[in-house]
Amino acid sequence: MILVTQLEAGGVQSAALKLKEGLSDQYDTKLIFLYRKTEVIPLNNSTICLSESKPESAFQNIKIFYKLFRLLLKDKTYSLITLGHYSNVFGQIFAFFLRVPLRIASQRNPMQFNPPMMIKLDKILGNFGFYDHNVMVSKSVLDSFSSFPKKYLSKCVVIPN
Repeated sequence: MILVTQLEAGGVQSAALKLKEGLSDQYDTKLIFLYRKTEVIPLNNSTICLSESKPESAFQNIKIFYKLFRLLLKDKTYSLITLGHYSNVFGQIFAFFLRVPLRIASQRNPMQFNPPMMIKLDKILGNFGFYDHNVMVSKSVLDSFSSFPKKYLSKCVVIPN
């Protein structure tokens, strides 16, 4: 399963689609978006959007996260690849507690461009083993995390975008 925060025409979404296409030859792969920002990708059984609009309240966020939790549980997900800071944090927390065997986070932007709360949560999750691997899309992205703990950095690998 590949998890992305929002469905829109963007670089993260394009990378997720390419990743899904590449993996689908060998694996039953689903691409999940937490919410729809624009209509750009046709949805089907393997490309799913959990909400039709950006959540505007805590209750709407809870509904989305509940759907994600149920989907991960129902599908008996073997691996979760998350692309982007919100997906990394929330998706990987669920995957960890549901004992998804392979959990891969992907850092798409230099750390300083992420929201401050997501930086703190990402540092905690990466340092305490919520991620099995943490893919950085460039050396400069990896360098932006250089102040993070060694345990966090030991899970990081650069795979150029």
